[in-house]
Amino acid sequence: MSLAISASKPHEHWLAVDTAISFRFNGERYRHETETTDGKIEIIDGEAYFFSGDMELVKHLKKCFVEQKDRSFNKLCQLASNIHTNLAEEGDELAFAKYGFDNKGIAYAQFSNNYVQFKPGNKFLGHRNNRFLCYGASMNEANKEISNPKYLSKVKINPEFFIPIYEAISNEGVGKEIIVYRITKHNIKQFKRIPLNEPETIKKASVENGMLVRNHYTFENSGNAATPRETIGTGDNLGYSKVVNLKYAGGYKSTYYQSNYGKERSIDLKDEGITMLSDDGFINLLSKNMNAVAIGGTSKYGTDKAYVEMTPDGKINFYGKEFNYFNN
Repeated sequence: MSLAISASKPHEHWLAVDTAISFRFNGERYRHETETTDGKIEIIDGEAYFFSGDMELVKHLKKCFVEQKDRSFNKLCQLASNIHTNLAEEGDELAFAKYGFDNKGIAYAQFSNNYVQFKPGNKFLGHRNNRFLCYGASMNEANKEISNPKYLSKVKINPEFFIPIYEAISNEGVGKEIIVYRITKHNIKQFKRIPLNEPETIKKASVENGMLVRNHYTFENSGNAATPRETIGTGDNLGYSKVVNLKYAGGYKSTYYQSNYGKERSIDLKDEGITMLSDDGFINLLSKNMNAVAIGGTSKYGTDKAYVEMTPDGKINFYGKEFNYFNN
């Protein structure tokens, strides 16, 4: 399931919905690391509908509903009840909400789900000029977050209004990005996707050939300063033994942290050059033929106490405390 959060004024709805897709594997819920969806909002007869739950049930419900001459909310609830009764397996969920307008152009919202036996509901937070509805996955957590006066007292609503709410409650089933809509009786505007800054604790994975493959994708910082971060592997019980890839302003760094000790092995691709690090370890370069050439610059090879330096003008300099030569 996913989460829709709406802020409704007398003649308009601001509606946000996340793009995350989750699934269960061996009893645990995971965020799908590669798949997202922007198909959770449907525009039917000029009004917006949010659908969530088992994907096959949702597809079947939407198809049946648009084929009806009677497309009232009561009819939608009736269809949902029949579909869930006849097709749902144990644990399957089905939920939906409508964001519409009455004959006078006044905005209203209705919702229902299998937990209330598909009876229509219309409860909301706030007051007539600012009505808030959180619906879908983690809606209790969202309602608790949005009950904070800093949200309920907001007069101006815009896409950025929804970001801290989703970031505060993001989990395996809710988050990744949000898509925001501004809906009036005669116009629907969709804003571009907004990436969310999420905690690394979210379990993210995909399933390939029946095997669970775990990668974690998130963003450090938010807004224009957001930088993508990928974590590969589950790690050991200390949180080490996994790879972190970070694309930052001016470079890209891939880091592996040694099992049990967390010592860094990394390659850092910066605008000004490349740095390789094996903290308290070794680097082996193995090849049949090898060239290491500095073109137009200086080359150094050695340790922090002794090294050989080759200069751009062709000189070779030896630095050290003692020089010994041995026959091999």
